[in-house]
Amino acid sequence: KACEYWFWRCGPRQSDVMRGTGLLLVVVSGFLLRVNPVSLAFRLAGPRALGRHGRTRVRLASSYEDEARDRLQRLETIMLKVVAEQARQLKVLEERLQATERRLEVTRAEMKRLREATRASGIFGALNVSEQSV
Repeated sequence: KACEYWFWRCGPRQSDVMRGTGLLLVVVSGFLLRVNPVSLAFRLAGPRALGRHGRTRVRLASSYEDEARDRLQRLETIMLKVVAEQARQLKVLEERLQATERRLEVTRAEMKRLREATRASGIFGALNVSEQSV
């Protein structure tokens, strides 16, 4: 996966970045990292721009990039697990809701059947009691 970089630095001159005295911040896919400006300039300009010490500094910048990539992968894994768990919980809740709705329909049908049976028997009329009071 390619990382997107946004660069900005605080320092009086562009040459400060090449000398490593400026402050350089790198945002790698949402992570704000402090990077050695010399190593980053080496990565951008090539090995001849900085001489023989550039190679070890490149490894440093590369390790920051690898660490950010690893963090992103861990976050993506966690988020996928969270989303999967929420989807599973939603499915369970939907099944419970459907079961409750089925029980409600059965209860309504039973109430209707009992109401009609009670009317047919005439018990309430003989006792002078209304259905609503039961």
